[in-house]
Amino acid sequence: MAVFSVSGKKMLLRGFISFCAALAAAALMNRILSGPRLGPRYDRLMAFRPPPPVSREILIIDTGTEGPVLSAGGNIVHPLAAANLITALIEMDAGCLIIQAPVLGVSAAGNEEELLLRFDEEYELLGRNIRNLFEAIRLGFIAPEEADRYVGDLISLSGRGKERLIAALVRQDEAGIRRFEDAAARFGRVIIPGDLRIRVNRSAAGNGPGPGGAAFAGGDAALPPAAWIYSRAGPDPDGVLRRIAPALRGPGGEAEHAVYAALKAVPGERRGFGIVYTEFGPALSYRIFPSPLSGETGEAEERLIPLDRGGAVLIEKPGAGALRKIPLADLLAYEETDRELRRMLGEAEEQGIYRGLDPGAYPVALYDHALSLREALIGEGGDRGAWVEARRRYFRALDRFFADTPDEAGGAAADLRARYVQLAELRTRLEEALASSFCILGPAPSYEEGPPADGEGPAGPGRGGYGPGALGLTAGVYSPDAGASAILANSIITGRSIVPGADRYIFFWSLGAALLLLILIRRTGPLLSLGIGTGFFLLTGTAFSLSFIFSAYWIDPLIPLAACAAGTGASVCCALFVRESAAGRIRSAYGAHVSPEYLKALVRRRRPLPSETVPAESAIVAVKNPGPVPRRDPLAASAESARFRDRVFDRFSRAGGVLSGFEGDLIFIAFGSPLERSALLGMRLSFGESFAVKAAGFIFDLLRDSPEAASWRFGVDIGECAFSYSPASGYRASGYPVIRSRILANLASRYNAQALVTRAVSEKLDTMPVRKLDVLADQESGEKEMFYELLVKRRNGGEDI
Repeated sequence: MAVFSVSGKKMLLRGFISFCAALAAAALMNRILSGPRLGPRYDRLMAFRPPPPVSREILIIDTGTEGPVLSAGGNIVHPLAAANLITALIEMDAGCLIIQAPVLGVSAAGNEEELLLRFDEEYELLGRNIRNLFEAIRLGFIAPEEADRYVGDLISLSGRGKERLIAALVRQDEAGIRRFEDAAARFGRVIIPGDLRIRVNRSAAGNGPGPGGAAFAGGDAALPPAAWIYSRAGPDPDGVLRRIAPALRGPGGEAEHAVYAALKAVPGERRGFGIVYTEFGPALSYRIFPSPLSGETGEAEERLIPLDRGGAVLIEKPGAGALRKIPLADLLAYEETDRELRRMLGEAEEQGIYRGLDPGAYPVALYDHALSLREALIGEGGDRGAWVEARRRYFRALDRFFADTPDEAGGAAADLRARYVQLAELRTRLEEALASSFCILGPAPSYEEGPPADGEGPAGPGRGGYGPGALGLTAGVYSPDAGASAILANSIITGRSIVPGADRYIFFWSLGAALLLLILIRRTGPLLSLGIGTGFFLLTGTAFSLSFIFSAYWIDPLIPLAACAAGTGASVCCALFVRESAAGRIRSAYGAHVSPEYLKALVRRRRPLPSETVPAESAIVAVKNPGPVPRRDPLAASAESARFRDRVFDRFSRAGGVLSGFEGDLIFIAFGSPLERSALLGMRLSFGESFAVKAAGFIFDLLRDSPEAASWRFGVDIGECAFSYSPASGYRASGYPVIRSRILANLASRYNAQALVTRAVSEKLDTMPVRKLDVLADQESGEKEMFYELLVKRRNGGEDI
């Protein structure tokens, strides 16, 4: 991995800024997506989750089948049908019933076409009376002084029209409504959501107000207090149902969902329901007690179902066909078949078919006895157990009677047997389905994908079609609360739901992912940081998505992705800033010391930094200008020195030399300096020959080919030098080779030579002519070292120099 050269402080500052950006992005996205706010990405990931387990306790009684006892729309239940349903539930020992479909005359919904027709009739009558009154006044049939009396009569007529409209609104089927409410009161476990109840004061019926200040159709029939509870499972803002609140707190206090209220009220293994607040957030709490029927023993198990911030359960929808359901038509067919068999038994009795039976075992007598007990139960609150037992005796008598009747018997016996078989099959199927079941009456859910049909689009609570992929109703305009309630009940009973991530864990995992990424890119350059960040971004999104699919723990992948993206972006920007800052410093520090090509390579590599002191073995060339220098004019002397320095730098920089200092009329050029080495690496070039050979060879060619350099004097040495930069002196070389090259450049004129080199340099010049010239003595140590002259012959055929 390429390393981005940066100081420790800048690396820490880059990491701090990047982490702050990741923290801010995580906080902002968590604020935006709080709730949590769910959407299409949640739905796509949910499609990959395994379907939840389905409780066999839940049963949907589907009202989607049209029949003679239903309204024309097929989804509004007649009160007599609802009453018969409740009696069947009592007989089959069902657990409870949640009514989530409108009951005609009991629910606020009614036959819209009939209501419109009644309104049209009443307003047409009112308009006709007004026109007749004014026409009579205009023609003089009514004296002006009698107009007040006629206007009063007209107002009275309009008042009676209002009463007729109210009567139409509540569907004046008093007997059916009263029977339904009495049956519900006797069952005791019927829950009618409050927003399905009528809220109109029926003054014409003479009934007092019921619970909540509104009057029921049929008077003050006793219904459970749970009749006034919250029921609607409102969709998310995009119209898709993803969550259901067990309880909500509104202006009138806390309103519980019908399913939640039913589970609290129905006796059984689940008890102690309540909303608690844990360290992870709100949760639905209840205890599961061992079932004595299955022989279980031990302590109660506490179960917690996490809720989101709004107190809702994030539901998981079972697969298509997973929820148990039976059509309401089967229950009504059971009632109708039972009555029809009774009629046929009565006709058969007149034909003497029961001659051999004990009079106490006559099916007709047993049926009538059970019927009287049922009517007493519903009307007067009779003995429920006596009625159920009477029904069982009736069916046992039927079983014995038909067991003793030959199959080949024809006529009335054959018809009776066929009807009995039909009734027995219905009863067996209903007993298996209804016994101890958690029953929900309403339109069965549809799992069809696609946009809602016309007239079914989301229009707030109470309307069907909750958007593409929603669990919605594909026929009618009523809320698909039956399916939603079944899903909520399944989530609570099985304990299977989505766990919304708590803020602290969302921050922990999001910032943990961002921190790991920032550690990986802390020393990398902008492009590499961007590449690693992009790969880690994809990896993070995949990891959090898979985590949700396999663990049901929902942390919106956008939150850690936003943290990673913000951290990467800030890190890349910091790296770019550091790079551009370093590039500016390198240009400012080294621009006057190297060629433009070398400078570009140094900017690309960003090394060596101007703050670094780097040792390197280099060949140092001291160039002296022995020409005349104005001694009495400092400005002219300075200008001449600057021109000399520019000419020397121009010539030597083309060969790779680096300007490494100057003293008066001496210019120092380094071959093999850290700048040259770094530039060659950046240009992907090799060092080639020895830097001493490179320096001497360039001087040899310069003196041979350039007349301008004829007056210059050169001193060359090679050895270890330290190179550093300071704003005051620029880029300089320090070391013994600098001193010796200065001495040799100054001695060149005395020996009438142009280029002097030390023995270390001469030993490397195998192909260049040199001659031994003299000895340098170190005054402190006394050591002596030979120096040599570089022999050059000009191209114009001149003499050796």
